[in-house]
Amino acid sequence: MAYGRLSRLITLGRRNAPKGECRYSFDDVAAHAESLLAGVILPPTHRASADLPRWRELFGDRYYGIAELHRSDQDEWYLGQIRQEANRAGVPMIATGILQRQQDIVHILVDRLEDLTEQLIEVNNRSRDFR
Repeated sequence: MAYGRLSRLITLGRRNAPKGECRYSFDDVAAHAESLLAGVILPPTHRASADLPRWRELFGDRYYGIAELHRSDQDEWYLGQIRQEANRAGVPMIATGILQRQQDIVHILVDRLEDLTEQLIEVNNRSRDFR
């Protein structure tokens, strides 16, 4: 049921916007909110505070503030600001992370390749022991 409501909401949002975009109003979301989870990426300002209680009232304990961390030197400051906003509005927080730079992706891939290489060497050495 929740999947159907979410699908109808997405369809409505796409019909209300230019191709490739999705727009819906608070009332659109409210009409489809039953048993859906919701989260909002919190900006580190007081701008979001006015809207958080409204969304919290609509979704109840199914509503979360999202702190999107970027693995930068600003994360600690940002997280402190977001925590204050979420506490003011009574909204629980979850944190997400994204890879901002191509170097991050390359670094992760290289680390994984090194791990796999070590595992292959170990398997190869074990198979030699059984010969």
